[in-house]
Amino acid sequence: DLMEQMASLGVNSVAIALLTSSTSGAVLALYFAPFLKQYGAEGFTGAVVALAIARELGPVLTGVVVAARAGSAIAAELGTMKVTEQIDALRALAVSPIQYLVVPRILAAVIMVPLVCALADAAGIFGGYLLSQSEGVLPVTYLNSMKQFIDPSDFSKGILKTVVFGLIITLVGTAAADITGILAGAVIAGLGLYILPARRRKVQARFRQESEELRQRLNGAMTDQ
Repeated sequence: DLMEQMASLGVNSVAIALLTSSTSGAVLALYFAPFLKQYGAEGFTGAVVALAIARELGPVLTGVVVAARAGSAIAAELGTMKVTEQIDALRALAVSPIQYLVVPRILAAVIMVPLVCALADAAGIFGGYLLSQSEGVLPVTYLNSMKQFIDPSDFSKGILKTVVFGLIITLVGTAAADITGILAGAVIAGLGLYILPARRRKVQARFRQESEELRQRLNGAMTDQ
């Protein structure tokens, strides 16, 4: 189950994280390159884009993407299991729902969200690299500014943030599952209170109609005799 959750939380979120981060890096380069060029500092474009992506934008965008895609899925899945009493069935089988359902999701998020963030950082820097060339920044200048001002700790600090983000996403998702289950149960109960009386009235009306038709047929038969 851990591998399935890692695929669901991490692998399935890679594409949208790369797309979001690469476009963000491209937008940063698109705005900063002309601005820096006015002051003859276009050589700092690579450093600006890489610092922004590595320290803040990469981790934050990764957390938002995973929360939007996987966090809501966790709440919906566990909420459905609560409504259909599958969690109660696990307790009846002496299986801890926390260990069976929650722990694998937490471990998967703590492992995979940082990996997705690392890929998103690379995609964001590459997106800025492509756009900066269209603004007149030489590839060598872009890369040299990164080497000069970027330290590996900038990436490691940003990636460490996503460990906390992954933990928060799964804890909030599993906590929201209780609320989702309660709301879904209330909706189902409300629909039952509305549908069942309407169905009962329909059956009663049909029964009265058939009884009236049968009575008329009996009266007709007695009249003929």
